[in-house]
Amino acid sequence: MKNQLLKVTFIIAGLFLLFFNINAQNITITDDNLYAGDNSAMLDVNCTSKGLLIPRLTNNDRDGISTPAAGLIIFNTETNCINFYNGTEWLELMGCGFPDAPDAITGTDCPYEFETGVTYSIDAVGNGDETDVDCGGPDCPDCPNNSMCETYSDCISGVCVDGICQPPACDDGVQNGLETGVDCGGPDCPPCKK
Repeated sequence: MKNQLLKVTFIIAGLFLLFFNINAQNITITDDNLYAGDNSAMLDVNCTSKGLLIPRLTNNDRDGISTPAAGLIIFNTETNCINFYNGTEWLELMGCGFPDAPDAITGTDCPYEFETGVTYSIDAVGNGDETDVDCGGPDCPDCPNNSMCETYSDCISGVCVDGICQPPACDDGVQNGLETGVDCGGPDCPPCKK
């Protein structure tokens, strides 16, 4: 009797789906009962206390995906960067390292108007030792506040915390800003002890 009731339930559900066109416009995932999903989004995730966790893969796992769709996104656990497939190859999302500034353009020093047949070139831009755009690393000037850094020497302030150059503070252990001593003196910090 129980099996027959289950079969009848499935048949009714199937007929319901055949006769009524159920077409969801969008899906909203939220922990707020008053939130209404945005009609322009196929998937709208709303939360003020949690994030979205995308699939975490190694290079081998990522490269093992059979015919990835253009726009596919993963978090690469080897590089700690978001990767996306552009339809041809996997690329890192911006913000995971920056390219170096290009080298000087080479060619004739003084081009002439209407001159033809002269070739100018520029070396390919690579991802060198800079820690942010045109700053940090051994060959570029120190980075301003809120730039990416790897060590204190990448920052103008001399303070690198969690990979970001921090503004000078009276408790950062570095003589920076308008301080006259380490974390003392100047207009913003307590007087230095004698």
